[in-house]
Amino acid sequence: MLVNVQDIVFPKPNICDVEEMYYRKIGLPSSNEIYRDKIVFRNHQRINFDTYYNSLSLLKWVKYTFASTNFALKIKLKGKFLVNLVHMYLEGDGILRYETIARHNVDTREEKEFVFEYFTSNPFGCLNFNLECFEDGSVFYGASYVSDVAEPLNDVKLGIGICTFKREKYVENNINNLKKYIFNTTKPIKDKLEIFISDNAQSLNPKLNQQHVHIFKNKNTGGSGGFTRCMIEAINYNEREKDKLTHLILMDDDIKFDPISVERTYSILRLLRPEYLDAFVGGAMFKMDKPTIQHCSGEFWHKDRPDNFIESYNQNRNLTDIKQILENENFTNSNHQGWWFCAIPMKFIRKDNLSMPFFIKSDDIEFGARNMKTQILMNGINVWHESFESKYSAQNEYYTVRNYLISAAAQNADITKEDILKMFRSYTRHYICNYKYIEIQHFCNAINDFLKGVDHFKKIDLESYHKSILSKGYKMVDVKELPVKFTDDQYYQDISFAPHWSKFKRFIEKHTINGLLLPAKGYAVLGMWGGGYEQTYRKKFLIRYEINTKKGFILKRNRKLAIKMLFLYNKTKKKIKKYFDKAYKEFQSRWRELITIENWNYYLDLKK
Repeated sequence: MLVNVQDIVFPKPNICDVEEMYYRKIGLPSSNEIYRDKIVFRNHQRINFDTYYNSLSLLKWVKYTFASTNFALKIKLKGKFLVNLVHMYLEGDGILRYETIARHNVDTREEKEFVFEYFTSNPFGCLNFNLECFEDGSVFYGASYVSDVAEPLNDVKLGIGICTFKREKYVENNINNLKKYIFNTTKPIKDKLEIFISDNAQSLNPKLNQQHVHIFKNKNTGGSGGFTRCMIEAINYNEREKDKLTHLILMDDDIKFDPISVERTYSILRLLRPEYLDAFVGGAMFKMDKPTIQHCSGEFWHKDRPDNFIESYNQNRNLTDIKQILENENFTNSNHQGWWFCAIPMKFIRKDNLSMPFFIKSDDIEFGARNMKTQILMNGINVWHESFESKYSAQNEYYTVRNYLISAAAQNADITKEDILKMFRSYTRHYICNYKYIEIQHFCNAINDFLKGVDHFKKIDLESYHKSILSKGYKMVDVKELPVKFTDDQYYQDISFAPHWSKFKRFIEKHTINGLLLPAKGYAVLGMWGGGYEQTYRKKFLIRYEINTKKGFILKRNRKLAIKMLFLYNKTKKKIKKYFDKAYKEFQSRWRELITIENWNYYLDLKK
């Protein structure tokens, strides 16, 4: 049986219109007539499809699915073409190999479909093709990679779970794109997809709630509450419907994505080998302001490393570069998948196995570490996400620290109170030297709440508690509103400032708390995070600047507040020494109480 594995796709307006992500024009000036579903060529023009979206991830299709190694290209053409089938891969020394493994001449006066087979014994790298035209007006109508499959296809039905809070435009746009490119087509997936939206702000237009789209007004219990509501509704759907969901794709609300990512996930899942039926399928995250740059693809959570527990893979790759496209296909040892795009088998979404009630931060990490054994990442499955720098907030420190401690306990991480004290000391000094006094308060509050144990955590009203945390933060404003004027050149100069300090200068810096006990002078312009001691030493104030959005805020040096934070640090340190072991053991033994449907019904105010 010849099965469609992957369609060739074109740029889509308002999603991604960077041609080099889809195809490359070679040679003559750009004069093709390009439509949504075809390309009209001029004589002697050539287009390569060796791109992020239109190459076939050969090794991963062979490893994870029962698609055969003998793939073929099914293509519709009219006119005169030379079709070159290409195999590209990296050798062990990182050298790019780009081999044309077959050539086919086409000369047809009518639109006609052809099937050309790839023959390669090397199951590495990617397959692709290019077209050379030899007659004006020749037309490429589309293509797909296909495979001869003997086994019956897996029965797959997808749900998409979106948690949103006042992101109406994003959500409406994404739903409309799903309708346009999936629901309003004849594609097989159109009747195998349901959308579940947790509306935490209860502000979405109710007209969006229609066939295949299910909107639920939800209490504002953060991302974890919204995503868990989607899980619960997916469970409810399966209890009442015969055609049951097999997987739920969790997706952020502040993203753009090409629906082809959903289609390709569906295609992979239908062809999975039995030993990989429990696999999670993940999507890479790209930068919305730099649409060809990948933020990351694959992450590892170091449960035993409290000071730096997230390691991201394949960062800052330019996925218009052929070599980087191939390098991006490398396997990683990821142990979780971010919920910007994560397809989870429904066998893991159960009433006794929901996510942690964290409100925000680390719910995807903890759930993945608990359940994910295999992660499948492929080129061509991704989303575009807003810059994390533009979303900086001091209160994230509270959630990051508290949720790490609970997750570490649940996963039996090998950490001690001495590890936490070491991390606490390092972070406190960093924040003191960067005038981030609010972060120290959040850090201490996070530890104190963890030390109070499971029963206290279960009683927290997530919505009202978040409001109290949210009140302690910074207000990002347009830099034009700041009282100090500066240039981007100054920003780049300050963030790269790293003078060589003598041992004496470092002694002075250390024993004056980065110059806090000395007279202040000057200021520095830095990013949202970071800030080395050389950059912040003795500064009167620091401008925190997000260069993409041109927003920021000012942090002023304050000796009295710094001393107050040091007293809070010492008070919290004593509590860690006294109560950490007890609290850690309690969360280790009772964490499953937090992930049950009964506990979530309480948090979400749902009927029991």
